[in-house]
Formats: sequence, C-alpha cells, structure tokens
Amino acid sequence: MSGIVAFHLGAGNHSEKNKLSYKRLCVQTARKLKKELSAGVAALDIVTKCTTLLENSPLTNAGIGSNLTSNGTVECDASVMDGARCISGAVGAVSGLPNPVLVAKSLAIDQTVAQPLGRVLPCILVGEGALMYASERGIPTADPRSLVTRQALKSLRKCKRKLQSSNNRLPVSVDT
Repeated sequence: MSGIVAFHLGAGNHSEKNKLSYKRLCVQTARKLKKELSAGVAALDIVTKCTTLLENSPLTNAGIGSNLTSNGTVECDASVMDGARCISGAVGAVSGLPNPVLVAKSLAIDQTVAQPLGRVLPCILVGEGALMYASERGIPTADPRSLVTRQALKSLRKCKRKLQSSNNRLPVSVDT
C-alpha cells in the first residue's frame, strides 16, 4: 500500500534555533508512519497516531508545549476527517487533554454507530464538554498545568512584555 502523510508542527512561528530538533522530530514521526502506511493501517488511525506523536513533543504547538493563553493555560484544538466514510470530529478550547486528537477521532467514530431514537451525537465539543466526553470514554486527561512547559511560559512572558511596550507607545486620543 502507498500513500502520503503530510503534517506540520503546529500553528505559529517556530524558533530558528530549534530547526534541527524540528527536523529530527519530523523524520522520526515520518519513519513511524511509514511502517503504519506500509501495513495498510486505516488513514484515520495513521493521522491520529501522527498527531499524537506531535502532541507528545514539547517542541510543537500542540498538546504539551502549546502556546499559552494570556492567562497562562494550554487550550487545545484538534480535528480529524475521514472522507471515505464522511465522518469528522473536533474539539476546541480544551484544557487538560494531552492528546485532543483522540477525542476528535472518538467523536468521528461515534458517528458510525446507530443511535437509539434517532439521536444525533455531536461532532464538535469545546471546553469542559470535551473534557467530560474524554473522561467518559477513558481518554487520558491530565492536570492542565502539566501541559505547560518552561519554554511556553518564557514565550508568554516575552509576548506580554512586547504587548505592554507597544501599548505604552500607542497615541492617546482625546475626545473634545
């Protein structure tokens, strides 16, 4: 079986000083995925494994090491789609999930199971709802503070200083 898996290291700018580490992570991830792809593993499973590997690395802007909110917390988003089965799942603004992609995948798979009384299950969950769903499904959760890395805190402090500095230089308008 052949195919292509494309992935990235999370949204935003990435440090030039970590370029070699990023490349190493990408090569390691690609090698693991190549074995899965060659074995005929389903696309949704490969995408989920790929994303989980990246979410587990503090180098990426996904899961552990994500960029922080202005309050200093990690809030993750993830989504998956299986075009062959026309299913999708997504989570947003969720804290305490090291691997939000696992919840997105579970939501997608839930769509393939007939529900009693014509019930329609969600395909997108956010915040506490996504965390509750994860707990109900046995998807690992974590103390939200465990997802915050030193580098993410350092970056947040730097961004806050820049913002404060730019606010001090903004012209003040006076209404007459």
